Order: sequence, then C-alpha cells, then structure tokens
Amino acid sequence: MIEPKGIVKNLDPYVPPLESRGDTVRLDFNEFPYPLPPMVVEEFRKIPERVIRSYPEYSRVNRVVSEFFGSDQFVLVNGLDDGIMLLTRTFLDRGDTVLVPVPTFPMYAFYAQQMGAVVEEIEYGQDLSFPYDALVDALAGGARMVFICSPNNPTGTVVSMEYIRDTANRFPQTVFIVDQAYVAGRELPPVGDNVVILRTFSKVFGLAGLRVGCVFGSPEVIASLRRMASPYAVNSVAAWMVEKVIEHADEFEKAWARTESTRQYLSSEIQARGFDTVPSSSNFVLVNFGAVNNYIYRCLQSEGILIRDQSSKALLEGYSRISVGTRDQVDDLLALIDGALTQPTYLFDMDGVLVDVSDSYMTAIVSTVKRLSGEEVSFSDIERVRVRGGFNNDWDLSEELLRELGYTVEKSEIISVFQEYYLGDFDGLILRETLLPSREKLEEFRRYRTGIVTGRPRVEAEFTLERFGIRDLFDVVVCMEDVEQGKPSPDGILMAVSDLRASKVTYYGDTIDDVVAARAAGAEPVIITENPSRFPGIRAVGSINEVRI
Repeated sequence: MIEPKGIVKNLDPYVPPLESRGDTVRLDFNEFPYPLPPMVVEEFRKIPERVIRSYPEYSRVNRVVSEFFGSDQFVLVNGLDDGIMLLTRTFLDRGDTVLVPVPTFPMYAFYAQQMGAVVEEIEYGQDLSFPYDALVDALAGGARMVFICSPNNPTGTVVSMEYIRDTANRFPQTVFIVDQAYVAGRELPPVGDNVVILRTFSKVFGLAGLRVGCVFGSPEVIASLRRMASPYAVNSVAAWMVEKVIEHADEFEKAWARTESTRQYLSSEIQARGFDTVPSSSNFVLVNFGAVNNYIYRCLQSEGILIRDQSSKALLEGYSRISVGTRDQVDDLLALIDGALTQPTYLFDMDGVLVDVSDSYMTAIVSTVKRLSGEEVSFSDIERVRVRGGFNNDWDLSEELLRELGYTVEKSEIISVFQEYYLGDFDGLILRETLLPSREKLEEFRRYRTGIVTGRPRVEAEFTLERFGIRDLFDVVVCMEDVEQGKPSPDGILMAVSDLRASKVTYYGDTIDDVVAARAAGAEPVIITENPSRFPGIRAVGSINEVRI
C-alpha cells in the first residue's frame, strides 16, 4: 500500500453536504437564487464548438475582468477554493502561523493545514462581533498569513477596510487575505502591498457551477502567484461565460438588489417570530433558533427546503444559516416554520421511563442506607416513600429512609456514599442500567420536538444518553443543575417548554412528582406504570414502546 505524506494522514477531509439536493429548494449554499437572465442563457447556447475542444485562451477574459474591476493585477482561479489553495502553496512553509478569526469559512484552515502551517483561531465576540483587538494582539506574536472574510460567512458581518489597511501597514511581513466573495461592487478597495482581495463569479453572477474567481494583489504578489498557478486552471467555458455575464452586469446587479430587499424581509419576519438574527450584508441570514434549531432543520428538510446547520462551529450552537431565495421561497420557508412551531412537544423523565434503574439507583439507595445505618431497606420501602411525593431526588430519599430508621446523617456524607456506589469512576451501578424503549420507538417522536427533564446531575444524564446512543434524539436535556428546585416543582418542565417554544406538551413520567410538575407547567402528564390504579384519573401506559403518536 502506498502511504501519503504525514500531513495527509492527519488531515480530516472537508465533506460538504452535496447529496440529495437535486429536487430541493437549496437555501443552504448561498447560491444565486434566480434563473440566469435569458440573454446570458442564450450566450451559453452559442458557445462555439472550438471553445470546448480547445485549451483556454485568457487574453479576452483578462481584459474584460481588468476593465470591470479596474485592475490588471489578478490571477483567474478555479473558484475561490483554488485561489485560497494557491495562496497557501505560494506563501506558506511548514510551521508558519496562520491566523483565522472564527467562525468563518472552513477552507482557510483546511488549505493552510495542508501546507503544514499552524492555524491559530481567534474567536469572534460572544455577540459575534469581529475580534479587532484580539487579532492585533495575535499578529504581534508573529504570523505569516491572516484570513479575513468580509462579509463573513456565516455571520454576514462586515470588517472595516480602514482597520484592515491600518493593521496590514503595521505588520508588513504578514499576508492579509480579504475574501470578498459576497461583495457586489465593481471597485476594489484601496489596500497595501501585503493585502490580497478575493472575488468570485459564483454569488453575484450565478456561475457557481463553472467555478471561477479572481485573486487581486500587488504586482509582486501576483507575479509570485503566477509562478505557482496552473496554466489552465479556468476552463474555456467558464472563461467564455465570465465575459458574457460581465457584459450583462447590470442585470445581475438588479438581481442582487432584489436579494438584499428579500434578505431584509426574511430577517424581519424571522425576528417577528421571536428568533434573533445577525445583521447581514450578504445573501444569507444567520438565525439563532436555539434549542429548536435541529427541529426546524428537520422539518424544513422533510418538506424539501435545505438550510445550513452551523451548530458545530465556534459560538454558533443553535444557529442555522439561511440563504436568501426568491420571495416565494422565503414565504414557503416561513410558513413551514410557523407550522412546525404549532406541532406537539414530547418531554420525558429518564429514570423509570427511558432507563431501567431498578438495579442501579434503587440498589444504590439500599446500599447507602445499609452502609450508614447497618440496617436493611427494601425496594418496597423505597416505593412507599416515593409515592408520598417530594422525594424525586434519590439523595433526599436516602436521607428520609435513614431518618425513619432513627439516623441523622449529614447530606454531604449521604451524597458521597451514594455516588461511590452508583457512579464510582463511571464504573459503578450506573453500568447496570438498560434502555427501556427501543431506539426505533424514540425515533418516531423525532417528527416533533423532544426533550428530557430529569433530576439527574448532567454528567450522569449525558453519560447515559451517550452510552445508549440516543443523545441525538432529544433537542434539549434539562438536568438537576439547571433549576433551583427539582420536581414536583415545574421549573424544569417550564424551562424545556420555554427553550422549545412549545405550547401543546406531553410529559412522560413515573411518579406522582412528575404528575404534579407536569400539571403545574401546563403539560399533560402520562404515567409509565404497570399498575395504573395507583394513579387514578391520569393517563397511563405500560412503557414508551406502547405509545402511539
């Protein structure tokens, strides 16, 4: 087997979600949303046969691009990805430092790492403002290259060109790459010798499928890039069409203005529904859907509308990026969001509902009481206390059993002993637990919003959900630390209801405390029990597997 070089072995591939997009409304890639102008389509149909079978000639397209942007210092590239790769190949050596303000376009770090560079991420502010001061501080430590996306993908925010010029002048040995993929203006900003400007014909001019862009810079920078560039990076058809779309630039600029108007409409309508948006200067809107982000994504996808989940990026948990489509597409998206938010919500307790704890928590209670008192208690003793209500917390329940036996023990000691038995070093009784409902049954609920409200500490809840491979099936998990009072207080359920923007809510529990909490939160309680007579007047089922939704 032929092994690649070490850098390749350790590099995670970038895999964009390109499958199953053909018959969908594609609001996930920031593409040109309208049909190309008829005269441009006609120009495509008139491409001479010789253009297709011949190697590209760039003199005409170079002249047209130069006249349009007002500069002849550029290199045509096969989309800006190719431009970014060319820049990293030209200017980076192994071990060089590259600064990347994040969240942003992931290909900057991807290509820099291919060259063996050290990528240092500079986080935006919590309000998603550009880290002006933090970037300067990082530059002072020495950096070969910095990437600045403006307007930034995925936030849509703009970085001050005055700041870029001034900062580039302060650090003349650093290559400043300014990605203006989402700029519609013809004029290039005046910049210094160590600043590179990226422009593309994918967004404003609708040529994303042809993959063509431009890298602008000083004569010295462009001369260096030309030494490294492929002689035929841009194909003949792409070069031909660049000439034609520039000839009809006015039509595309009108379309971009229409996109900007629709973006403002989309932002205001999303905000009217109670969700925050980031002020955008691009052809997309970044929306904070919070706990319902994945649910909204699923609902739209099931109806053939794609948006881009950004939750895996720095600072963007709960965010999705929505490309600005046509007005009709935006209205369809908004209607689907409205419909999704009227659907029911299902919340679950963990212990006795999702997880069998008879040989874990129950055994831990028995063992704790035995160790601290020397006396035996049974599972029936535990149930006798639990049905009285007010003992949803097993530490409290252990304390009550000890009190009944005539022992007063510090709560801290009870907790310490209990946790030794139950959790240990994640090798205790917790490993005896089993999943009660099938994953297939839980997946049925994923048509709707789902959540867990449990009295477990978060570390135990998350460990168990990951262990059973079901964490992805719940939009929100409310744990002991999240509320001041556990059940029968409704605080946990109310928190889940608020986070999920829910109105019609069902809560599945197994104790009277679950019933009290659900009713106080305005949710319908459903008891999981094999003895429904103990809960008169309350809907009961034997297990989640029996629930029909």
